[in-house]
Amino acid sequence: MNIWHRIPLALKILIPGIAVVLVVANAKPKPEPAPFEPPEVVKTRVKTVAVDAKSHVVTVTTQGTVEAIRRSQLMPQVSGKITYVADAFADGGHFTAQQTLLKIDDSDYKLAVVSAKAELAEAKMQLATEQALSKEAAKQWQDLGDPDANQLFKRKPQLIAAQAKVAAAQARLEKANLDLTRTTISLPFAGRIESTSVGVGQFVTSGSPLAQILDTSQLQVKLPLTEQQASLIALPNTTEFEQKNKQNPVLLTAHFGGKKHQWSAHISRTSAKIDNKTRMLDLIVDIPAHAQISNYQLPLLIGLFVEANISSKPIEKLIELPKDALFKRNQIYLIGQNEQVKQAEVQVIARTDKHVWISSEQLQNGDQVIINKLGFLSPGTAVEAETTRLKVAQKNQAAGEL
Repeated sequence: MNIWHRIPLALKILIPGIAVVLVVANAKPKPEPAPFEPPEVVKTRVKTVAVDAKSHVVTVTTQGTVEAIRRSQLMPQVSGKITYVADAFADGGHFTAQQTLLKIDDSDYKLAVVSAKAELAEAKMQLATEQALSKEAAKQWQDLGDPDANQLFKRKPQLIAAQAKVAAAQARLEKANLDLTRTTISLPFAGRIESTSVGVGQFVTSGSPLAQILDTSQLQVKLPLTEQQASLIALPNTTEFEQKNKQNPVLLTAHFGGKKHQWSAHISRTSAKIDNKTRMLDLIVDIPAHAQISNYQLPLLIGLFVEANISSKPIEKLIELPKDALFKRNQIYLIGQNEQVKQAEVQVIARTDKHVWISSEQLQNGDQVIINKLGFLSPGTAVEAETTRLKVAQKNQAAGEL
């Protein structure tokens, strides 16, 4: 029997099929590998501004507390019982210059004036008597024909003593009148009563405390300045100060009752020395009486905490940047070689909520500073720059928070 007939049908079908598949597989052309192409680098687009150092006037910001220009203790110069107290003589009371605040019983002092007048009249009478006797003695000695008269015979010592008694009596009268005027107590300036310690009917002695008073005819604020802030301002006793102080008053602001109140002040002086603890210099500004009402009619209150904006003198070679260009307080990103990001540390001179002013020592005109915030940027990142024009800050918006 033929061997082909002995092979099962399934194998007869499978074997030719495998053969056909092998033939087809071997006959198919093999694919050629594509050449390797590196992926295209996508650069991050950033906004930049070109460095342009110019002269700028910035505003230095500091804070302080409103104080009275002087605080003192009111004391009487004479003793006696208080017979009158003004309505203003109370805690927090306002008083004007020369306003009568207290009166002390003046009965004894009026009697002292009367007595002093009597003593003066008697002394004048004695002087007139001595003058007459002296003239008479001189005439008698002249009648004797001796020109060298004795001073005692002419009653010169008695005349001098009588003149001295008149002068002493006159002084006692002036003292009595002065004590009488001192029974009325007033002050030569306008102010407020901080606290009182006496009342009507109370007996007081000379030098005893009557009240604590505040002179509000002029208020002041002590503004601490760092060394850098002080270097930006035209300080008193400098050639730049007089003209600068007149043209640029200090602007004081405070939030009170939901409103932003403003007052105008002027630089008066600086403290005599730098504070040993803080190493800061106090700049003292004065607010005269006519400027103590705010734009919302609020009186400038003693003890109020205020913010002060002080215009600097012109500062050369400053660079103005948007605030977003700065990070970590004193770091910026620049575009370096091959359009890669590089980091630089800068000296911040002043800043506001929108702008910063930095020294140009670390930069050159034309350098490209990245001004938009991109948290994933880091030194060495490749970027594509889009230069923008910086909107210059308004002068009255600049505030140097150093």
